[in-house]
Amino acid sequence: MASAVHVSSPEVPSSSDISSSRPPLELGSKAQFPIFSQEGSSAETPQTYLDTAATSQKPKCVIDAISSYYSTTNSNVHRGAHSWGDGATSGYEQCRSTVANFVNPANPQPSGCVFTSGYTDGLNKILHSMEASNKFDAPCDVISSVMEHHSNMVGWELLSRRRPSVKVSYLPLSPDGYTLDLEKLSGILSDPGSNVKVVSLLHASNTLGTINDLSKILEIIRTSPSGKDICVIVDASQSAPHTTLVPPSSLYFPDFVLFSGHKILGPTGIGVLYGVDGPESFEKFCPTPCWSGGEMIDYVRLGGEAGGLDVVLSEKAPSLYESGTPNIAGVFGLDVAIQTVMATKVEEIHGYLSSLTDYMHGRLLSDIEGIEIMGPPRGEDRAPLISFRISGLHCQDIGSLLNLDEIMVRTGFHCTEPLHGSLGAGNMGGTVRASLGIYNDKDDVDRFVNGLKEVVKMLTANK
Repeated sequence: MASAVHVSSPEVPSSSDISSSRPPLELGSKAQFPIFSQEGSSAETPQTYLDTAATSQKPKCVIDAISSYYSTTNSNVHRGAHSWGDGATSGYEQCRSTVANFVNPANPQPSGCVFTSGYTDGLNKILHSMEASNKFDAPCDVISSVMEHHSNMVGWELLSRRRPSVKVSYLPLSPDGYTLDLEKLSGILSDPGSNVKVVSLLHASNTLGTINDLSKILEIIRTSPSGKDICVIVDASQSAPHTTLVPPSSLYFPDFVLFSGHKILGPTGIGVLYGVDGPESFEKFCPTPCWSGGEMIDYVRLGGEAGGLDVVLSEKAPSLYESGTPNIAGVFGLDVAIQTVMATKVEEIHGYLSSLTDYMHGRLLSDIEGIEIMGPPRGEDRAPLISFRISGLHCQDIGSLLNLDEIMVRTGFHCTEPLHGSLGAGNMGGTVRASLGIYNDKDDVDRFVNGLKEVVKMLTANK
């Protein structure tokens, strides 16, 4: 039986080397995205996709990378003594370097990159591994916020139900209604009676569009009395495609940064759990893995205690947290997706999408009567999305009628029901959300706003 072959990570290339290996995408162009040229889309009735916050469309280079893996290199990684296996392993490991340079170019840690099926899987890996490592046996406070996606709330809540020692608290919004109450965070951390062990927060809201001041949040946490011992987890799912995650000037750092590949031009079913300090992040907070299986072991032999097995686990991340055959094709696609984002340059993507979002914000305010826009006021930085409601209209009706004209938006609670409730938006089906990607342009925005005007006119005709 073939044994696992542990391949060391390749020499880490610089972020400039990685970004120069791919051509950039043209901002505002759909030419490199095959889905927009499919049958049924025409100049007269173009398919206007405004749901990138749910999942991004995929450029041809990403689709080709997945196809190429299956067509030329399909093999399992870290085992086998043949060229296909070597090619699969090399490409798989190369992606760790790409991720490391993308997340923290000033101090890339490829061995801190654990591949997951997405953000939710990554968070569960941390949570359950911390539990398996007995981190929640003693009284423990966990801080999250009312702004979070359900995936960063439900897991902690279920943990508190089976572990009475765990108390979860949720930071409220500030009086402005769109930023987190950081005074509340400071108060909790400075309270002598608190025992905060985990702070798990999102970087950008998928509903409000708020981009949280991560540098300020980290400063508050790390300068608190027990700040160096707090596990800080950042959900970068909405910010990764257009925002620098760990700026080179950072003085304080999170322990883990997580995101899903499908929101950053990559395939579904692949994501990243990144330990900012490499394997040391995992060793400090979750040394005992929650899943078991192949790849995470050094060897398994007969002859253990009481006639059982002698099992020796891998010593550290990433292999310790990647049991079983991974989504290799997904990793190949993710590698190309992140390289393409880096080549296009995050700061240029952010600038383009900020301008386009501001244009959409202005048109909605000027053209749609009775609209209430959630999140930061026009002129403040926000993620490229706008959630809104219109007085007296159900959001599902709005979305369904827009879809008749091939205008695709998201309706409902966007997996943020507590946030909608706190904003008083729990009735009329939640909110309508229009979110932008690098393939959108002003024509898309104009079609959307003009279509929305007609929908509102239709729904209010008999009122």
